[in-house]
Amino acid sequence: MSKIVTMIPVRMASSRLPNKPLININGKTLVQRVYENVKNAIDGDIYIAAGDQVIIDECEKFGAKAILTDPALPSGTDRIAAALKQIDPDGSKYDIVVNFQGDGLNVDPEINNRLIEMIERTDCDIATCGMIFKSKKEAENPANVKIVMGLRN
Repeated sequence: MSKIVTMIPVRMASSRLPNKPLININGKTLVQRVYENVKNAIDGDIYIAAGDQVIIDECEKFGAKAILTDPALPSGTDRIAAALKQIDPDGSKYDIVVNFQGDGLNVDPEINNRLIEMIERTDCDIATCGMIFKSKKEAENPANVKIVMGLRN
């Protein structure tokens, strides 16, 4: 059985919605809601890879494990790599690292289980979920995050 960690990268400096992780949504912050959704859907360790101390402080309030990373890191993937080095410095603790986006409130965390099954079948090292845009307009919208990937036969 694989040793799995789900990393949730979170930072305060969102250009589209500053302070987004701490926005109150019906009595809980965004970061708490995402964490709880993931925790209720998957097995394995879960960490918040936080770019700011205020996120660490918030995570302590609801019992999430959080690791402070450099706020200047350019992406969630970089944040995850930095946090992973802190909790697994020699790379021996986990077989699978899953990236679940910190603002993925409307993403069904059950997707993690299918992603983990795919990782176990293909033996890749790190993965993130994405979806295919339904229209050219969606794909061209700069507010929609894109994933660039290489496919092999």
